[in-house]
Amino acid sequence: MNIQIEPNYIRNFVLSLVALICVGVSYMGFRAGQDTAKAELTQKQVSVILAGLKNFYADQDRFPTGLEFDDRDKFGAYLSLVPITQQTSKLCTKTISYSTFNARTFVLAYCLPKAIGGEAVGTHTVTER
Repeated sequence: MNIQIEPNYIRNFVLSLVALICVGVSYMGFRAGQDTAKAELTQKQVSVILAGLKNFYADQDRFPTGLEFDDRDKFGAYLSLVPITQQTSKLCTKTISYSTFNARTFVLAYCLPKAIGGEAVGTHTVTER
């Protein structure tokens, strides 16, 4: 039995394989770019929130409650007109969370989907006591 493979089939197979590899690499690059952008935005938002918390404390001699933190009318004025958005990803279902135990203590937790600026992937916390 003699099997002949036509050159066109080989060429089409190779071109299809190359196209599939290019699509896969492009998709991975796109996802990496998205995670980088989300991590950068989260870091910027954390900086704005920390400045807002400092200014809120300077004005009212206390940190905002959880309800005040979520209220755009009360704490929003301290955020320099920058809206805080949740940048969800596979790793980070919630990007930023805030809690307080009393008027002088807060915990700000944030999640980075990609290592950036010397900070590792995952959840980080900033506390004031």
